[in-house]
Amino acid sequence: DRMGRRCRRRVSRRRRRAGDDRVADVRSPGTACSAARLVGPAGRSRHRFFWFPNQSLAISPDGTEVAYVSANPGAPPERNTQLRVRSLASLAIRDLPGTFLAHQPFFSPDGQSVAFFTRNGELKKVALSGGTPVTLVEKIAASLWTNGVWLASGTIVFGGPGTAGLKQVPADGGSPTALTSVDVAQGEFVH
Repeated sequence: DRMGRRCRRRVSRRRRRAGDDRVADVRSPGTACSAARLVGPAGRSRHRFFWFPNQSLAISPDGTEVAYVSANPGAPPERNTQLRVRSLASLAIRDLPGTFLAHQPFFSPDGQSVAFFTRNGELKKVALSGGTPVTLVEKIAASLWTNGVWLASGTIVFGGPGTAGLKQVPADGGSPTALTSVDVAQGEFVH
């Protein structure tokens, strides 16, 4: 999209001016566009992630790992992004199988799983130890702009744009229920 192309050009110019093509945390003041790059082991392509303003990076509760959405250049549209995980103590990067088209990742309280939304309107979770992602909720409107948090009580709270308010669902799956409601009469427009 047009905003994405503008952001990538701006980030590229700033990176060239800084003379650093290895690691960058570039923020554009006054815009909703930022980019950063993680460096992987030699022989493996660099992984870029962007915010438009959707969140593409999550840090584990103990601060030892990051999960992020990475582009798969040259892949077909249904596989053009994927979740990857990296320990901050190592340069090794692990792909999380079955996480194509993922965005907005967030960790479980114990750091053993990652939940994420898909462009197809789903909320899913996957164990970091491997396995197939489990669909928790389907048909989430505007899932690209939806964010979530996994509570210690075993509940996932999520919400996005619009007047639907926040919803909650057990981390083991089930039907989402309303947690809050937006009071338009009071001037609220989102929670």
